[in-house]
Amino acid sequence: MRSAAPWIAAGILATMFGSGGSAATGTQGPVSDTVYGCKIGASTTNHRIRIRLTVTMKSPEAVGVDVRPGRLSMKIVMPRSILADLSDQPVDSLSATITPKVGAAFKADEGESPEPRVLAWRQVRSPAKSPVAASGEVRLTAATWTAGQRGDAFRTAVPGTATFTASTLTMVLTPPVGGAKTATCTPETETVQAKVVFRGPKTGEDCPPNPAATALNPDFEVPEVPPTAVPGPIPPAMGCAKLKGFSNIKKLDAGVSVESLSAVKSLSGFRWVVPRDPPPGTVPWQRQDYVGENQPVRATGTFLTFGFVPTTTTVELTQVGAANVHLIDSSTSDGSDDLAVAVNARVTMRVLKASVNGQPIDVGPKCRTARPIDLKLRGGEMYDPPYQDNLLVGGVLRGLVEIPPFAGCGVGEDISRLLTASVSGKANEIQVNQGALCGTAGAPSAQCPPEVTINGKKAGSRKG
Repeated sequence: MRSAAPWIAAGILATMFGSGGSAATGTQGPVSDTVYGCKIGASTTNHRIRIRLTVTMKSPEAVGVDVRPGRLSMKIVMPRSILADLSDQPVDSLSATITPKVGAAFKADEGESPEPRVLAWRQVRSPAKSPVAASGEVRLTAATWTAGQRGDAFRTAVPGTATFTASTLTMVLTPPVGGAKTATCTPETETVQAKVVFRGPKTGEDCPPNPAATALNPDFEVPEVPPTAVPGPIPPAMGCAKLKGFSNIKKLDAGVSVESLSAVKSLSGFRWVVPRDPPPGTVPWQRQDYVGENQPVRATGTFLTFGFVPTTTTVELTQVGAANVHLIDSSTSDGSDDLAVAVNARVTMRVLKASVNGQPIDVGPKCRTARPIDLKLRGGEMYDPPYQDNLLVGGVLRGLVEIPPFAGCGVGEDISRLLTASVSGKANEIQVNQGALCGTAGAPSAQCPPEVTINGKKAGSRKG
C-alpha cells in the first residue's frame, strides 16, 4: 500500500483538475503584432512602427447582429527618427489618436461568400501628453476612449466565419510644439486581428440549473465600493459558461488540462454616476456582482504517472456554497481603460477509488482533503492575455491554488500522509479560458451550446 501512494497521488491530482494530459501555457486570445510603414504628412520617410493590438469580439455571434469590437488596446513602438517629422523642437511628450481599419472577409458555411470590404474600427487614444524617453524608441499605449466613436459594424444573414485582418490606419500625433501631424500607415503583412463565428440561435438546454443563491457568499471578501457610488441596474445574465485551461501541479512538475461547466446569474451592480462635463481626473467606476454554481462533478481518469505507471483514479468535486464573481470597470477621460475580474469559490474533493497498474487500491470511504480547496481566480486588462468586455463575452482567468493535506485515506493503513507529502502544497498555477455565456433566460442565443472559442476557433481545435 505504502509504495503505491505516490502513484495514486499523481493520478488524483490529474483527475481532480481535468481530463489529463499535458497542457501548453502559451498566450491565447485576440492579440496580434503588426508592423506598419508610416509616412507623416508630405514627408517621404517611411517609419516602421510595431503595434500590438488586443481586440475584444464575442464569438460565436448571432446572424443578423451588428458586430463591433467592444474594446481595443494598443502598445505602440516607433523609431526615434519619427520625432523629426513631428516637430523641429525637442519632443518630451506625445498624444496620439488612432483610427484602425481592417479588411473583413467572410466565408459562408454554405453557398457563395461576399467580397471582402474595409471597416473603420473604434478610435483609440493614448493618455494626454504621454512622456517620451530621452533616448531610444518611442513607446505609447492607447485604448478605446469611453466617449469615442463606435466604428463600422459587420453583419451577415447566413452562418459562417468572418476574418478581420490589418488594413491601413491613421495616427494623429500631437507634440508639445508644432501642432498635430497625421501619419498614414500601411501594414507590411495581412495580420489576422480577430475571427468571429456566426451561427443561428439555439437554446440553453445543455446548461445545468440556474444558481439558487439570491445574495453574495459572505465567506469571501467583497471588493470595496467608493463612497460616491450608487446602486445601478446591470444587464440581466443567467445561463452557463464552459471553462477550459490547465493547472500545473508544482510537486509533480506536471501540467493537466481543466474543463468544467458553470451556471451563473447576475445579482446587483454599483456605479459612480459621472456628470456630463467631469473635472480632470474624474474616474467613472462600476462593479457588477454575480453568483455561480457547479453541480457535483465525478471524474475518472487513467494516466501514466511519473511517465510509465498506469494509474486510474475517480474523484468527486462538490462546490461549497455559491461562488462570487465581481467585475470592476473604470476608465478615465484621457483614454485609459481598466477592467478587473475576481472569482472566489470553494470546493471539497473526495477520492472514491484508485488503481495502480490495474490493481485496485482501497482508499476507503472517507478519503478527501482535510478542508475545502479555495479557488481565487483573477483576470483583467492588466494581464496578458486580458479578460474581455464582460461576463457575457468571457476571457482568461488565472490564480494559484493551495492543495490542502489529505485525511481518512486507506484501509488498514493510513496513507493520508503519503498523499499529502506527494501532492499537497501552495502555488499550484491554474489558468482557464471562460467562454461566452449561453443564456437560459430570454431569447435563444448564438452562444448556445456553451463552448470556448479563441479567435473564432473552438479551444483545442487543430484545424487551421
